Amino acid sequence: MRQAGRCALPPHSKARGRPGDARTGTARAWSLLLALLIGLIAPAALAQPVETNYFPEVISREFSVYVGGIQTPEYKDIVSRELSLFIGAEPDPPYRQVASREVSVVVTTPEWPAPVTNLTVTLTPTGETVTLSWAGYNQWAEHDVARYDIYMSTRPFTDVTTMSHYTVVPGETFSIALTNLTAWQDRFFAVVPVDALGGFDPAVNYAAAYVIAREVVSREFSVFVGAEPDPPYRQAVSREASIVVTTPEAPAPVTQLTVTPTPTGETVTLSWAGYNQWAEHDVARYAIYMSTRPFTGVTQMTNYTVVPGETFSITLTNLTAWQDHFFAVVPVDALSGFTPTVNYAAGYIVAREVVSREFSVFVGAEPDPPYRQAVSREVSIVVSTPEVPAQLTCLDCCLTPQGEPVQCLSTRDSVDAFCAIDLDWTRYNEVAQNDVARYRVYLGPTEYTNVCGLAPYAYVPAEARHYTITGLDRYGVYYVALVAEDVLGQINCQVRAQSAQASVDRVEKVRSLASTCGADWLTFTWLPPEGADPHTNNLLAGYRLYLGGGVTPVALDRFAVSYTASGLLPGHGYPVRITTVNNTNQESTGASLLTATLVPNPAETTVNTAYGGTRVSWERVQPEEVIQDFSVYIAETSFTSVAGMSPVLTTRGHWADFTDLIGGKTYWFAVTTRNIGGCQSVDLPVRVVSFAPTELQAPVIEDGALSFTVNGPLGTQYVLEASSDLREWVSLETYTPTAMPFEVTAPVTSAPGVSWFYRLLMQ
Repeated sequence: MRQAGRCALPPHSKARGRPGDARTGTARAWSLLLALLIGLIAPAALAQPVETNYFPEVISREFSVYVGGIQTPEYKDIVSRELSLFIGAEPDPPYRQVASREVSVVVTTPEWPAPVTNLTVTLTPTGETVTLSWAGYNQWAEHDVARYDIYMSTRPFTDVTTMSHYTVVPGETFSIALTNLTAWQDRFFAVVPVDALGGFDPAVNYAAAYVIAREVVSREFSVFVGAEPDPPYRQAVSREASIVVTTPEAPAPVTQLTVTPTPTGETVTLSWAGYNQWAEHDVARYAIYMSTRPFTGVTQMTNYTVVPGETFSITLTNLTAWQDHFFAVVPVDALSGFTPTVNYAAGYIVAREVVSREFSVFVGAEPDPPYRQAVSREVSIVVSTPEVPAQLTCLDCCLTPQGEPVQCLSTRDSVDAFCAIDLDWTRYNEVAQNDVARYRVYLGPTEYTNVCGLAPYAYVPAEARHYTITGLDRYGVYYVALVAEDVLGQINCQVRAQSAQASVDRVEKVRSLASTCGADWLTFTWLPPEGADPHTNNLLAGYRLYLGGGVTPVALDRFAVSYTASGLLPGHGYPVRITTVNNTNQESTGASLLTATLVPNPAETTVNTAYGGTRVSWERVQPEEVIQDFSVYIAETSFTSVAGMSPVLTTRGHWADFTDLIGGKTYWFAVTTRNIGGCQSVDLPVRVVSFAPTELQAPVIEDGALSFTVNGPLGTQYVLEASSDLREWVSLETYTPTAMPFEVTAPVTSAPGVSWFYRLLMQ
């Protein structure tokens, strides 16, 4: 039995190398011992000091030493990258060891090194320099870590199979500083240990480097600096912290500001709930501007007050009574950037007298036809009446344009918001009710017919015609009712709640992704994501298509259902990934597909007859890695194209055998390729071969001789071989026929209890 030994070095020594031949390694080991003996004996044998001599490099920095036989699996690396020997007299004091400190031994194991899971990332404020550290990784427990591959990406990843590493550091390195990176760019990193055999685990845990703004702004974050008050704060930081990632662009302006004043104007509530702060990424605060006259720019103005980010309404009190005010809300990012051009919203205060500057009241008998309303475009008057406002949710509350009775309220999954339901009651005649002050929105999990005693889910001001209920469960089914309330607080409690389903919580990946192939083009088709059909809602903003592992996508609009990529390499594989982008510019992980352009059909196809059947064989087609299988076609009449024909069989091999063909009858054969995308090369040139199978006699063994008839291609040698165990084969005869078919005859031997097997091979 052979057994591979291991080199024994001092406890603090380490080494690594590359594979070497066992005999060469043994010779090197004896040379090393001999060199050591010479180094020890020579000083004692000489009567005078010997000049110290150094080999420029006794042994290269990467070599292997084997002691004993080679083990299975063999150790491919046993020695070092920096080995030095001292030749000649030793200095005083002498060296304690022959090998230098920089010697390592790598004992290779078949298992991959364990992944790095404790990677820390430290970056400069702009992100141009990033330091990675994995000091807690126990390299020695893995035995054979040769190097570390550093991977970097601008998006999260959990597998590096298809990625290229950014850089490499040698084993025994536990940190690296990456410089000259693009500023203000978030990055994701992974460190992958690679063993001496080049093996590694492709599944990784990434660590992120987020570039934070010059100040970290949160919605509920506080730190006390200095002496604490009495009593002290129970905690310094709340449980809800937000981090702002700064972008160079200023936030988009607020264009949907609503102003609700009290009758005297001393209190005003501002609301900008429709503003999408998350799409702007880095809104740190909102500056509130107020004036007694209209304005469109705030460059020369001083803000009235400030509210933190993630605030969407504010109530201002103690304002001057009976004074019109004009307001603007300006989003400010973490770098104090903002857009100075604004759209103001006004809070007009109606005078105590009946007539304001822009409305009129008709006193006396009304004309014929009567005025439909008494109020101008900027002022409304509510005249209280004892009647309760009409219902919105009975079966025949309103009429369609065709005069059919329907409910006034319509509900559906939201077209613009996630996990939401849109309400629409434009058919309701609010003016005819005279004194609608607001609407009550009711929401429940089951059907109900009376809302007295129930708490409204929300209130909507009068004159509104639409409302979106948000914060629901995706695809959840809810029952909604809308009730009009007059200025006296009266409502009709009887309702007919309508069921509605909430919209999705995110735009999912596309469905039914497929491809069709051409010689140098690929066409991809898909269906929109579930619940995000662009013809029914606005949740889907578009698609991004990544082809061939590229990082720059092709941007497609939300109505696209196909894309054709042209000018591609023939017979080449292409991975494709299609992601969806929602209306807040968030990108999904996407759906992936591996396909290929058409692969050529076999150019050389031959047909031969052997005893018991007919074999169709064909050449190998390149590139083989994008071929899924081959299809074989047979017809009893000549053909030039396989379009519209069905193959008789498919195979991944390079031949097909048929045993049911009629001898002497002519058949036509063709073979086509199918690539990994499932595309048949039926439109590419195909070779059609005609052949008439020959009736061949069965092999005969008599009088100590084997004989049978062979039909095959000319110009090659045929070798007859024999075996008694189907493992070891012995050559019996070699034939070079000049015509087909030809007879094979050869003497055979027999022994009691021994069975012999024969085969004929083409050289």
